[in-house]
Order: sequence, then structure tokens, then C-alpha cells
Amino acid sequence: MTKQHKRTWQRHEQRVAKALGTQRKQSGEPGADVVTALWSLECKSWRQLPARVVAALQQAERSAIAGQTAAAVLHQVGARHDTDLVVLRWRDFADLLIGNHEDDRRLAERVAAIAELANADRALVEVLAPDTLTDGADEQEALHSHLCGLWGE
Repeated sequence: MTKQHKRTWQRHEQRVAKALGTQRKQSGEPGADVVTALWSLECKSWRQLPARVVAALQQAERSAIAGQTAAAVLHQVGARHDTDLVVLRWRDFADLLIGNHEDDRRLAERVAAIAELANADRALVEVLAPDTLTDGADEQEALHSHLCGLWGE
């Protein structure tokens, strides 16, 4: 069997890191290939994936109906179940756990900004969005409307 070219696995690591908004570790650095605050990923690129693993995932995909995410849960006989492996397609992992689209990231940023301002004290709101202040109980609703208006929603 011929060896895989070094650039093949490096490009794989780079694609994963980019999807997570970070950079891959340099060769020789200790630790996982791609690390964020939430993820520690070891990236592997093989000429051929283990046939039994692929077959298990394909079986789950054939059984899935619209709106379901297919995954294979792999268990080693005699091992603890909390050490089982879960295998799913990258696109499903990205959609479920990291958001795979720029729109997802923008929405997350907007929600974070609204939550941050909604919890801010009145003095900060006066500086950042003075036209949102009202004398009634609907101050937070006015703030929310203002922020949505800024983003064209």
C-alpha cells in the first residue's frame, strides 16, 4: 500500500480548523490537531475507512426518514457504554454542533448581542441605544425592536 501524501492530511486538518473558525496546530506540536474552547479534534485521513464502520453508518442512513440525522453508535463488547463511539457525516456534525453556514454564525452573533444588551444596566443602554428607553415596563421589548431594526429584520 502506498503512503498518503503529507499535504493530503494537512489539507484535511485545515478544512476542519477553518469550519471551526480556528487554525490547525503545526506539525510536531503536542495535543489534538484542531482545538477550540469547545472542541479537541484529532483529524485522520485514510485511503479507506473501516468497512464495518461505513456499513453501519450506511445502514442508519437507509433507515432515516426526512428530518432525522443518521448516526452509528459503535460499542466494543465488554467495554463501558459511556465509551461507545458515535459516527456521523461531517455535514450532519457541522449542522448540529458547530453551525455550518455563515448565516448561522451571524445569527449567533446577533442573539449574543441582544442578550448582552438586554441584560445591560440602564446607563449602558442609554449610551448604546438611547432611543430604545421608555418609561414603561416594555423597555426590553423596545430594545429588542431597536436591535432588530439595526440588522434589518
